[in-house]
Amino acid sequence: SNEQVVRTATSEAARGLGLEHRTGRLAPGFDADLLLVDGDPMEDLGALCRPVGVWAQGRSVLQV
Repeated sequence: SNEQVVRTATSEAARGLGLEHRTGRLAPGFDADLLLVDGDPMEDLGALCRPVGVWAQGRSVLQV
């Protein structure tokens, strides 16, 4: 499912890399790595190819 694809790319990837204590989800004290997309990836995975903004460790690296 789309939900499983997103989970695999976020929290499960962080867990697989041993980084689940600092990334992979939005929570206080975690690195703020965010991808803002045009659309709902739960409905359309293609939305992940349409970034509107990207933040890495709380810093903006792309804003369209």
